[in-house]
Amino acid sequence: QELASPPCAGGGGHWRAMRWSTPRPSRQFTSTLLHPPAVALIACALAPAVVADPVDDSERESARCWSGLQTVPEYLSCLASIPLDPVKRDCTLEIIGTQLNSVYTYSGLVRNSSNNDAELAPQFNLSVYEMALGPEIDELWSKLKAETSAGLFAMKISQLFLKFNDAHTNVRFNPVYLTDVWPPVRVEPRLDEQSGEMKFFVVSNRSWARAGLLGKTLSKVNGKPVLEYFLDVADRRGSIKSQAARLNWFLIRQMLDGVPPP
Repeated sequence: QELASPPCAGGGGHWRAMRWSTPRPSRQFTSTLLHPPAVALIACALAPAVVADPVDDSERESARCWSGLQTVPEYLSCLASIPLDPVKRDCTLEIIGTQLNSVYTYSGLVRNSSNNDAELAPQFNLSVYEMALGPEIDELWSKLKAETSAGLFAMKISQLFLKFNDAHTNVRFNPVYLTDVWPPVRVEPRLDEQSGEMKFFVVSNRSWARAGLLGKTLSKVNGKPVLEYFLDVADRRGSIKSQAARLNWFLIRQMLDGVPPP
């Protein structure tokens, strides 16, 4: 069975985002890398999303963006609608950039992990995780300096930090990180004893998923081989060096935190 996301919003194969209008107690607004002023600046940039009663029609539409079930394109459109103060943007980038380069222990290896002089005694094994994010960081920074949306600004920084695959750099922006992005189906991996291949079975589905998927074995998702697709999805959870461990973690909790799926 092939699972595809139609180009139109609301199609049966789409992931959807659930936005929460108030923070959940178990997922607090914290950061282990950013100095509090940087977090505060981005929180201020996102403040227009908070709407108080009474409200006019435009505010009601804005409030609708920040709660309830949406397709991923609708969610991204809501993020894009939040204006960003250029002064706060530039100050935030200066703080994050300084801390990334001066405080984050592995900032040099993140840019090019092969550029290292690590040595261990002969009886120890040394493995280097191949990373070369230097050009990507430079390109992203130039785009962020021109970004006009506070929502997309926060999301793009979150996406970058996830690529470090380091739990110490989990940047939990509120409300971006508090958005659960759900796939249309829940899968369960099983090992085929005859072929030795891992196969993915659909064990449950969301209300918006198209009929007929339950109990099926997925072969491709959006044109990608199913294992390749879910490895790509799991990479967007970050925090863990091992790709296999990231996949296991995703399969336990099948959702993404505020970032769109592949």
